[in-house]
Amino acid sequence: DDMLRDLGELVQTIRQQAGPPRGDVVRGALTLRQDGAVLWKDVEVPLTPSERAIVKLLAWNFPQFVSCDAIYALGHVGPDEAAADEDRRRTSVRLAVRNIRRKFRDCDPPFRGIQSHRGLGYGWKAGVWRGAPAGQVIHWPSKP
Repeated sequence: DDMLRDLGELVQTIRQQAGPPRGDVVRGALTLRQDGAVLWKDVEVPLTPSERAIVKLLAWNFPQFVSCDAIYALGHVGPDEAAADEDRRRTSVRLAVRNIRRKFRDCDPPFRGIQSHRGLGYGWKAGVWRGAPAGQVIHWPSKP
């Protein structure tokens, strides 16, 4: 039950940090429209609601990496079989990010904007937004 409470607190913290966007959010070639659409180089990327949530989480937390558990928590609040199995969580997130990358490449074949780092999670590459600083890692559960 502590894990579920911590998970709920993490999701709430992420939502508070991100805050509700006012108008469109533009980060380099990425546009997160107020109506929920995601554009890359002014081309709409056909993402599912879950994929849009992941892209928004990564964009709002740039330049920080976001852990697999934090990404998984976006769509899986509450107990379920996969929540207890770390391999399933990681596989679920890896497949979701793979699909997101594929959809961005369908719009822009040289797209390489989402990076992964073993043990850290996923984030936007600094080269996507020129002059961006290096960041921290967002973990779940919170690590000191």
